[in-house]
Amino acid sequence: RVNASGWDPASFKMIAEVVKASSPTLPGDERIIRAPLTMLEFILGALYSDDQRSRAMDIFSSADEMYGHIPQQDVGLSLDGKDAERWAVLQQQADELQHHLNCVEVLVKHNIALSLSFADLRRGCVNEPMAVRSLWNLFRVLGAKYRPASFWRNFRK
Repeated sequence: RVNASGWDPASFKMIAEVVKASSPTLPGDERIIRAPLTMLEFILGALYSDDQRSRAMDIFSSADEMYGHIPQQDVGLSLDGKDAERWAVLQQQADELQHHLNCVEVLVKHNIALSLSFADLRRGCVNEPMAVRSLWNLFRVLGAKYRPASFWRNFRK
């Protein structure tokens, strides 16, 4: 479902259920999405879609659950040519997703309401002005209210 700010975060719970029902740990004939390559494309496409504007914080738990079901690089696929290249690129993007999840986890843990989607986080990795804008927004949000010294000590950890 799409609303004025992009996809409804509840949609990600449904997507996470599809991913869970397609887990590589299940027998192949019981999975909704059977092909590991398709599964990885589905997960990354859902999270990094340009029309997906949900805040990463709002969909963190669903995204983290989906990440837990990503087919591993050594899943035993016999791919060749373009599929093998595509698999390598997708695995690299899955590694990138792990970094983005770690970043969002810090925001969630410290209740820092930053309006960034996973697509924004990805763009920030290759677009310096976007990254700088995001940092300035982070500083603005952090400085908008008083935070005790204990917050800053915990934030460093």
